[in-house]
Amino acid sequence: TRFKKKKKNKYCLVQDRSVIICLLWKNTIAVPKEFNLKRHYESKQFKGELQKQKIDSLKQGLSLQQTLFTRGNAEVEIATQCMMVASQKFCPESTNKCENVSLNRMIIQHRISSLSDNISAQLKDIASKFVYFSLAANKSTDVTSTAQLLIFVHGITADFEVYEELVGMSSLQRQTKVSDILNGL
Repeated sequence: TRFKKKKKNKYCLVQDRSVIICLLWKNTIAVPKEFNLKRHYESKQFKGELQKQKIDSLKQGLSLQQTLFTRGNAEVEIATQCMMVASQKFCPESTNKCENVSLNRMIIQHRISSLSDNISAQLKDIASKFVYFSLAANKSTDVTSTAQLLIFVHGITADFEVYEELVGMSSLQRQTKVSDILNGL
């Protein structure tokens, strides 16, 4: 059965590749037949007070998410003050350098991007010297119960220097079968 947009709207479901996911309960439906979709929706449907609680919960989650992405200048000011106090306590001779550090989001984003590019370049340089290497995959779950696939490289240079580095991370939105892990690579 092809998953149609009207089923998505009618039963609060989305399709991710070949899996149907319930948006309200965040679980999967194995067989996407009309009967199964309807039964799932009707058996798990929110009614009365439970519906009100779920709507409030979803609104609160949205509000928290929006707050996370729209923090104001007050937090930047607090962070700047904390940085200044810490610099005065731990390295008073460098306090004037800290006064010139900008905590503007765009500048921080640019600095993080530059650091990331630098680390990637260093890792590529080291990896080019490997005589032997292997890749290791590790699956773990984060605080939101989303499976995370971590990829590590283990390598040995001609001088017998041994390296173990994290080279990638990918979120697995579905179950963690071997095929899902391979698709995550």
